[in-house]
Amino acid sequence: MKLLLITLMFFSSHLWAANKTSFKIDDSKQRCQTPYENSKKLYMNTFSWGMTPDFMAAKFDEVYQSDERLNYHAFYDSSKNQFYLYKDNSSGIKKVRITENFIKSVTRQIEVALENGFAEHIFFPDMGHSHLYFPKKHWDDNIATLDIPTSENHKLYEVMFADPQMKALYHLSEQLQMTDENSQILPDSYLEFRFWNRNFVGANDTSGKFLIAKDPTHKHNTVGSLDGHHSYSAGFAVSASHKGCFPYTDKDGSTKYFDISLKDPEYNPDQFSSEPGL
Repeated sequence: MKLLLITLMFFSSHLWAANKTSFKIDDSKQRCQTPYENSKKLYMNTFSWGMTPDFMAAKFDEVYQSDERLNYHAFYDSSKNQFYLYKDNSSGIKKVRITENFIKSVTRQIEVALENGFAEHIFFPDMGHSHLYFPKKHWDDNIATLDIPTSENHKLYEVMFADPQMKALYHLSEQLQMTDENSQILPDSYLEFRFWNRNFVGANDTSGKFLIAKDPTHKHNTVGSLDGHHSYSAGFAVSASHKGCFPYTDKDGSTKYFDISLKDPEYNPDQFSSEPGL
């Protein structure tokens, strides 16, 4: 299967006015000192498939103003001046060091996606989870050769997140209803734009560069591979919360906050899913 891969690269100055740059690491250090164990957990039951744009916008506002956050969300250890994520390994929960450049790169990925209208909301139903890709030769020469046992794969994440050649592929519009029962795009220019721009690939080098990948052979235009790249899944999750760690500029120019985690929201078996937004 051959993918139609369209590269849309922009240097950061093209998209980022000085008053729209939200990356403030000192702010994040202050906000990110709540251990995930002390946060109210965000569950997948909160969301539903087949959301209309209006329903998704209302759900985002609801989730953002709630106290619910991604489980295992990032934490700043002031004694070590270090940000951490958490990996639930077979040997227990391990800390994963993440760099300021990684945080800045993710922030820019979010803002560029919003700026261009590829995403509208930072949570699972829209822009919420990623998959990791590396140039094949770079992976083979520099990462595949590392002797890291599966029980210690939190160390592998530290290497990958610090690597400027890593690319994060987000499947946007994850729960947005864009097609009918025959997998045909609904007759709406906005939904058509979202459909064809849902595979957003952001650089991990703080540049704000990105590409849009397309797979016309897939009924949901879901890209699962990039030519010349090695895929590593799962990647990381992002979700906005008024209690979140990291600031970003929303599409309306306001400052909002988001969390990063190595785990997507899980289903709570004691809850029912919300009604679909149809």
